[in-house]
This record gives sequence, C-alpha cells and structure tokens, in this order.
Amino acid sequence: MTTPELLSPDLLELLGRIIARARAALSFDYGGIALSAAAEETLTLHLAYPAPATYPIQAGLLRRAAVQRQPILLPDIQPGSPDWAFRPALRAALLIPLALEGQLSGVLLFGSDTPGAYDAEDLRLATALADQAALALDTALRATAARSIAAENVTLIAALEQHAAELREANRLKSEFLANISHELRTPMNAIIGFSETLLSGLYGELNATAADRVERILRNGRGLLALIDDLLDLSRIDAGKLQLAPEPLALEETIKPAVEAVKTRLASKRLSIAVSVPADLPPVEADPTRLRQVLDNLLDNAIKFTHYGGITICAGVEEGVEPARVWCSVTDTGIGIAPENQGIIFDEFRQVDGTSTRQYEGTGLGLAISRRLLSLMNGHIAVESSPGQGSTFTFWLPVARLKPPESYSIQSTGGL
Repeated sequence: MTTPELLSPDLLELLGRIIARARAALSFDYGGIALSAAAEETLTLHLAYPAPATYPIQAGLLRRAAVQRQPILLPDIQPGSPDWAFRPALRAALLIPLALEGQLSGVLLFGSDTPGAYDAEDLRLATALADQAALALDTALRATAARSIAAENVTLIAALEQHAAELREANRLKSEFLANISHELRTPMNAIIGFSETLLSGLYGELNATAADRVERILRNGRGLLALIDDLLDLSRIDAGKLQLAPEPLALEETIKPAVEAVKTRLASKRLSIAVSVPADLPPVEADPTRLRQVLDNLLDNAIKFTHYGGITICAGVEEGVEPARVWCSVTDTGIGIAPENQGIIFDEFRQVDGTSTRQYEGTGLGLAISRRLLSLMNGHIAVESSPGQGSTFTFWLPVARLKPPESYSIQSTGGL
C-alpha cells in the first residue's frame, strides 16, 4: 500500500473517477478507497462520494480486508457498530482489496444506508471493478512516486553541486595557504642552511668536534625541512594549476646517472648495491628534466629508506604494441614490501602505510603523491607491484619524444665561375 503523503491532487482526482465509474454499475451512498503507510497501523479512508472526506481507521473490517486480501460482503450492519463510527447510518458495505501482482495498493469501499442493499452478485461486480481500479491506481502511484523521487534527485543534485563548489573553494584556500606559508618558511630556512654551511666551512673559525657535530645536525635537518617546504609548495602549485613545466626530448639515462650518483653515499652507509640497466638505443622521452629528476629522486629515496639488505635495480625499456609509443622505467628494491590492501593509498597526499606517531620510518607521505601528479602532467603514469617481505617495484611510463625533422634548405647558384 502507499502512504498518505503520496496523495497528490492528480491521484485524488483519479480516486474520484474510479468511484464515479463504479456508480454506473452499483448503487451506494458512500464510496472511497482506504490506504495506509507500510509501517503504520492506521488506515486512512479517502471518501470520494458523496463528498470528499478523509477518516483515520484504527482497526476493524477495513484492516481485516487489507490483511487477508479477501473481499468482504456485509449485507446487514447493525446500528452502532464501532467499525463504522465515522458513518453511523451505514447498514451495508462491500470491501474489496486492490491488489496487483501480489502488491496491495488499497481497499475499495462501497456503502449503503439501506440494509440488505448488497448480495453476492454485487460483490462479484465490485470485485471486477476493483481489478481495473487496482491497475489504474498502481500506475498512478508509481508515477507519483517517480515524480517525488525525481524532485528529490533534483534537490540532491543541487546539494551535491553546492557541496562540490564548497570543496573546490576549500581546496583553493588550502593551496593558497600552503603556497603562502611555504614562501614564508623558505627564507628563514635558507638562512639557517646558509649560516650552517658557513660555520662548517671554518669562515668564522674552526669548530671543535662537538660544535661541528651539532651544526651538521642543524644543516641536515634544515635541508630536510627545506625539502618538505618545497614539496608543499609543489603540491600547492599543482593544485592551483600554476606549476610550469618545460618538456623537451630527454635521454632517460642522462637523468638516471646523476640521480644515482646523488644517493651513492646513502647506499654505501646501508651497504646496499645498485644496478642500472638502460638500453643504449632507448628513444628519448618527452619530459621536464627537473621534474623527471624529482620523480627519480623520490623513488630512490623511498627504495633506500625501506630497504635494509640487498639492493636496488633501475631498468628501462620501450613498451611494445602501444600507440603512441611509451618508455617505461622501473625502480626495484629488496625492501620490506607493501601489503596489497595498502597499495591503493600510497599515492595519496599525506598518506603512509604506517600513519601512527610512533612509526619507524620518517616522511610526510608527499613524495609518491607528487610524483604521480608530476607524471600525469607530463602525460605519464605510475604503478606499483609489491608483496610484504619481497620488495617493491615502482614503474612509470612516459611518451616517446616526437623529434622534429631537420629543416631542409637548398643553395641556388647565382652565376658561373
């Protein structure tokens, strides 16, 4: 059955037409349809004849007809029956459930002030009318419900669009804040790093071992903080669409070699090996040299951080059978690995596999996120393959550079010798 809230003016008009049509075949003093909410015990009787009226029905024969889904013939109703308190003069009634494909939509009521007004033939006729009314009512109820859902969807879509606009504005404000705070922090941090380097150089006099050790710690942590500030600044620029790239044809090996040289001291301190395998005929990629180096630095930094034994391997090649042509580059380590359920979050900003304050490995969770965003800006992408205890392989793809053909020219003779 339906809820009273779904009774639109169109639906009430339909109920009136159903009762009016029934009057051509039956004689009655009262005609209407009882409906109810699925979770409520109270029926609502909507009388359409002799005049529109609505009555709540707590219990009784109307509800029994609805529950049993069987027509009920009441040829002689005794005066004062509590079932018909809303119509004390009622002396005979027909109650016919309106059901379609097992779904009850209401109970049809025909009533008379004359005792014995109805018999079995009238019940059969009313049941036939009810079958037609059930189809019309079910169609109308479905249409009304559909319009109600459509209206709710419009409201929901508007609310979602408003929420999306608010999120975009919040993201813009966050990006502006990160950019501003990064700029404000860079100046004093560069001063700290510069003074630390000057002190260690001996320009202001030689430092004793203890002082030199402390200044080296200041310098090391200052550089770490500067790297974090640069990451935040990059992230804010990417979010704001203000990061400028200068892509050019680039030999991948020319970026890999200096990146490897930069981490050899860290590799040696952890006794890790490194191997590079790049084909001599590898075509150049289309990429920004600075940002490609940043991606490689992030991947090597992670590989070293999470590897305690073994080593790191860098490989590259051309992906076969794809258009446009792409070059792949992988960084493989023999480190702790990443569980499958955590591989989906490692490329998210500020997300780490171990996000607790007591985690073993330092970091902000920005390196991989920025790498993915940078590669996307260079028409590339990145993926990971890993198993706990078996190490990880991070592979990124970049498009092969489209080299411009050399410009042709000719020399025209201006005369003989």
